[in-house]
Amino acid sequence: MIIRRLSAGLTLVTVLILAALSTQAAAAQPGALPQTGSSPASLVPLRGNLYRVQAGSESGVLLVTPDGILLVDPLGTAVAHWLKAEVAVRFPGRAIRHVVHTDHRPARAGGAMVFRDTAVRVAHAAFNSELEARRASGGYDDVASVDLVYRRSHVITLGGIRVELLHIGDAAVPERTAVYFPSERTMFASYPPLTAPMDSWGPVEPSELLRRVQTIGRADVDQLVSNRGETNRIGELQPLRGYLERVLETARGARLARRALSAQELAAAPVAQGVWRTHLDSAFAATRVRSLELMGLGFANYVQRGDLCGNYSAPCQGAGGTALRVGGGLRYLHGRFGAVAEVLPGHSVTGYAQTFPSSILPPNREQTHFEHRETAVGVLFRYEFKPDRSFTLGVLAGPAVLVSEGIRRRVPADGRPPGVAPVVRQSNQIGLALGVEPTWYVGRRVGVVAPVRLIRANRSTPLTGVGSFSVHAGLGLVVAVRRGIS
Repeated sequence: MIIRRLSAGLTLVTVLILAALSTQAAAAQPGALPQTGSSPASLVPLRGNLYRVQAGSESGVLLVTPDGILLVDPLGTAVAHWLKAEVAVRFPGRAIRHVVHTDHRPARAGGAMVFRDTAVRVAHAAFNSELEARRASGGYDDVASVDLVYRRSHVITLGGIRVELLHIGDAAVPERTAVYFPSERTMFASYPPLTAPMDSWGPVEPSELLRRVQTIGRADVDQLVSNRGETNRIGELQPLRGYLERVLETARGARLARRALSAQELAAAPVAQGVWRTHLDSAFAATRVRSLELMGLGFANYVQRGDLCGNYSAPCQGAGGTALRVGGGLRYLHGRFGAVAEVLPGHSVTGYAQTFPSSILPPNREQTHFEHRETAVGVLFRYEFKPDRSFTLGVLAGPAVLVSEGIRRRVPADGRPPGVAPVVRQSNQIGLALGVEPTWYVGRRVGVVAPVRLIRANRSTPLTGVGSFSVHAGLGLVVAVRRGIS
């Protein structure tokens, strides 16, 4: 009995000594993680050579190839340290060669620098700019700028296996990326889960979400993995796609009809009333109508009188007055902003001055007739109040080029032929044009426009004495030759 107790005691002491020695050896290893009693993450097979890294509510994916490993989202620093050790044990000789970021937040990108010795870090071009903009708020010390950026899409080939990065960014996360694994027919796409019930979403921008769904739907995949770890069949996206298309069709129809959303449209909710109205209002506010329109106009013009008559002591009527001409233009509208190119051709003003008998034509009086002809070509930038309504008001400003011709004739009062040939002088000036442009639409494509323009330019010449200002007011029709949604 005594021998048996001594043997048990020695065995217990031996176990305790070995455990202490094992703990000291582990602590002596460089880069070792503290022993917490549980792993910070798990590595779960998904399909073929694809694995999911799950750490709480966050997940990334791992593609194992003969030439190394591609990691999508390294998650936090603690998870990255654990993953590096786990990969060394489970896939010896295969280092992580590429780290792909789908999101700049520290919970998803903080661990990338753990793999800096072996991996190239890749993200959309917005990743670095978003990161720099948010560093001042703190909490981003572990997140580093990436080595390689892409714009719309990017292909990585590792160990003969092709991986495609697709940009699906939105206002919240501009660099958001979907990662397509053709060999596994799997797509990794970030939050929100695209198969979640519509009632659980809250405020989103439907057009951005539909673009994301369409981008994913174009790939040959049958499995969708979210950054929360949910795995769904691609067919489960169809209800979401149908819902988003209905939201956008309703909002765009109202915009194209130049009206607000109707009470009937707001009430026709396939989901909770508040959710439907939130999504519909968001889609309506984000919808922009593009329109290319032709204008045909009748213009009355007035050019300021100059100081020509100051040179005459006899009766004189300076240049000024009105003349009706036909003009036209082309305008492009995109939401509240647009541009107008227009031509106001051939308007003219005339004047005359009487002179006393001269040595050239004694003893008859003669008149000096002067005329100013002008064509204005303008390119104006336009801002519109209440766009896409039946009545709109635009304000405009921009440069105007004036092509002018001044003519002076000396005419005998008794009707005889002039003794002196007319003097003609041509000139071009650049002026500033300002204007307003109310438009009444009587349908989706046809409207009545009443533009007013004020042009200031240095028109004054010794030949005709025209002043610096002119006013042009017109009335005409506008016809949309092309109209659509952006």
